[in-house]
Amino acid sequence: MLTNEALNSVPSQASNWDPIRSCTPDDAQALCRVVHDLQPLTVHTAYTYWVLCKYAGNTCFVAERHGSPVGLAIGLLSSTAPRTLLIWQIGVVGEFRGTGLSDALLDHMAAAGKSLHAKRLEVSIARDNRASKRALLRLAGRLGVELEDIGMAKLPGASASGEDSEVLYRIALFKSNDG
Repeated sequence: MLTNEALNSVPSQASNWDPIRSCTPDDAQALCRVVHDLQPLTVHTAYTYWVLCKYAGNTCFVAERHGSPVGLAIGLLSSTAPRTLLIWQIGVVGEFRGTGLSDALLDHMAAAGKSLHAKRLEVSIARDNRASKRALLRLAGRLGVELEDIGMAKLPGASASGEDSEVLYRIALFKSNDG
């Protein structure tokens, strides 16, 4: 489990948001509401967020300003891809974009992955989501690794044009000689 000590050791710049923290089941309703404002993220039920916060809370993070969510990063440790932490959703509300909050959330996700002995992060993003790709490139740079394009995440029954598909990326959490 990612301890408060480990969370506090994640470097972040001076911010105008409260300290990023692990999600709890009590956050489910608020996460559901904030995701509604984070288009193009898919809004799921509050129950879905409750399950994620309860059973994967050590890989789910929220940033708040005065008690209201302004950013989130939700991840799941894979049960089918050994030592892989999937970043399922990450988003920052409009007024906090460009402040370094997405970088801070990704740093927390990377720290969580390392503490859980994951070797890699995986994430899918829409091809036209340049801001998310830039954030991933910055994370890879901070880790001293490459952002690897590992193919397309295509849903069964998706359109033949591929407009419903996303690019699947992988980021190693350690340089190959680090372990």
